Amino acid sequence: MQFRKEQAEQNAAEMLTDPEILERNNRLRNAVLRNREFTCGRYSIRMEYFMYYPERAPSETPVHTHPLWELSFLSAGEMDYHLLQEKRTVALRANDGGWVLIPPRRRHFRSSGCRNVMILGFMLAIDGTEAEDDRRFLEAVRECGFRLSDGGARECTDLQELLARPPDVLDGEELAARLRLLLLTLFRENFRSLFRRSDTGGLKRNPVWIAERLISESLRRPFRAEELARRCGLSRRHFYRCFEAEYGLPVQEFIQRRRLLQAADDLLHTNRPLKEIADDAGFRNLSYFIRQFRRRYSVTPGEYRRKRKP
Repeated sequence: MQFRKEQAEQNAAEMLTDPEILERNNRLRNAVLRNREFTCGRYSIRMEYFMYYPERAPSETPVHTHPLWELSFLSAGEMDYHLLQEKRTVALRANDGGWVLIPPRRRHFRSSGCRNVMILGFMLAIDGTEAEDDRRFLEAVRECGFRLSDGGARECTDLQELLARPPDVLDGEELAARLRLLLLTLFRENFRSLFRRSDTGGLKRNPVWIAERLISESLRRPFRAEELARRCGLSRRHFYRCFEAEYGLPVQEFIQRRRLLQAADDLLHTNRPLKEIADDAGFRNLSYFIRQFRRRYSVTPGEYRRKRKP
């Protein structure tokens, strides 16, 4: 895992060209437009923008404001965020578990003295059910010093590994689900009293997220729809409808695509034999794996590895 994490950062910070970064961020923007709003406790969270990009040279931005909440994390380098009205500086260091959360219309700027800073950033609309909810949330953010931590570490690592893939193999459905899961976990863990329970029934979860997590963690297993539906507490028919509505794909096609994505990632980041990569991705028949891979990526696994590796 550590090797893959370091490789992800190297790919993103050094290997992608500026046109590839632009293409990737266009795909990120399109992914955000899918299922971008969700409810957490008494709050509605809507993703308006998301980017993952490098600042290649030391820099300092002008003083500016945003109409939305700004949420940022660093996967490489160092960055200081200066909140002028609050007279506070939030220092972020690569993968230290810290996020900066800047309220709307707050004058601020950021500065860094190092190269290849990788910023994972969101613009969010966060609205409580009542005006008092908004006031409580702002007070909670002030109390934590505009810095969030210790939430979503695993989800953040998973997201970074996904984002390190070449732009043309980024999967929009998977990315949209990862983004929502990361934000939900981050806010729930940092603001338990505000985001975990509410008078209207508490945290609203989509039960098919359970199936997505099971699939992602055990790709080698053969999955039956009846088993996944039972684990989600749904009938098979209702599970099929809910899953396709959430991820935009039938469940078996989603599993197949996720397996191919893992295989593509392993081809890029490891030197393991092809048969071993296919087995770990859940393909027992190597010929079948090669046919499906070629159908998805228009090249054989061997050609994909040779073409993509630096």
